[in-house]
Order: sequence, then C-alpha cells, then structure tokens
Amino acid sequence: MTAPDHRPYLLPTDLRTAEDAAAFVRVYVVDPDTEWDLSDVYNYLERRLDRERRQACRRGALAEWMRVADLVRSIREYRRADRVWAECAPTLWRYLSRALAFRAAARQP
Repeated sequence: MTAPDHRPYLLPTDLRTAEDAAAFVRVYVVDPDTEWDLSDVYNYLERRLDRERRQACRRGALAEWMRVADLVRSIREYRRADRVWAECAPTLWRYLSRALAFRAAARQP
C-alpha cells in the first residue's frame, strides 16, 4: 500500500518547497551567532522535514478517519441502512484504507 500525498495536510509554517528549505538553511548558515557547520544544518533540516511529514500524515489519518465516522453516522440515519451500506461500502473502504495508509506512513522510520 502506498502512502497518499501528505502535502495537503502540511501547516502553513512547514517547509513546503525547496525555496522554503533554502531560506531555512540560509538563516542557519549566514547567522554569525550559530556555530553550525553544513552537515549539522543538513541533519537538522532532514529531521525537521521528516517530523513535518510524520505530523502531516497523522493529520491526514485523522481527517480520513473523520470522513469514515461521518459516512457511518449518515448511513445510520437512513431507514433502509442495509441498502445504503451496500452502496457506500466502496467509499467507506477507500476512506478507511487511506486512513490506514497515512497511519503506516507516519510510523515509517
């Protein structure tokens, strides 16, 4: 199972583009108060990008799980729930599989 795209779940303050990452690196490389060498900046940037990806995957899993819950809630409101369950099963499974894929992606090393 491949992980869905996590980028829609990134926060506005997260590093989204190469320009964002370059600006982040410039702050640490140009700043005279820091005594970081380039490998330290690279390692910090790599850890930050991984943390932001994991957090975005967690938000994606929660959003998909909320879709599952909303769909189940709306199905339960119908009188002929058996028929509606059969019609909505593919959508329900798609949301559920996406939630599980996001959850697995958030746990990747």
